[in-house]
This record gives sequence, C-alpha cells and structure tokens, in this order.
Amino acid sequence: MGRKREPEKLTMEDLSPEDQRELSERALRSAVAQMIRAPCELCGTPNKELRPYGPKGERICFQCGMKNEAATTRQFRRSLGEDMN
Repeated sequence: MGRKREPEKLTMEDLSPEDQRELSERALRSAVAQMIRAPCELCGTPNKELRPYGPKGERICFQCGMKNEAATTRQFRRSLGEDMN
C-alpha cells in the first residue's frame, strides 16, 4: 500500500488579492452567524451573549449562570486568572 499524500496547504499569500478578500469576508460572515446562533452549552437555547462560566468552562447564557451564582463567580474569577485559594 502506498503512503497517503498530505494535502497541499495553501496560505493567504498563495491567493490573489481578490480571492483573499472574498475568503476573509466569507469567514467573517460565517463567524458572525455562528456567534449569533450559538446555543448555551447547558440549556441549549440559542443565544448571542454566552460566557465561559459554566461548571467546566462551558459557554453559558445569563439565565444558566444565575442558577448557581457562586459557581459562576468562581468560573469568572478563574477566567481572569485570579487565585482561588
């Protein structure tokens, strides 16, 4: 059996300026659309205001965060790099 060939990797420099713009615009639109429709990782409700304050760092909505304010506060502080001792 032959060895699998790695697919050729392209960089932005390999593309024409026109293609670079189109790719960048498409990537930006996709990222924005994904952010707007992202579901809360605890309740699944689509929400555009998610924060990584779930029990294991999940991105959660405000309503889920307020169900256990102490745990949310701990995760918030952890995300800021504060010492939890």
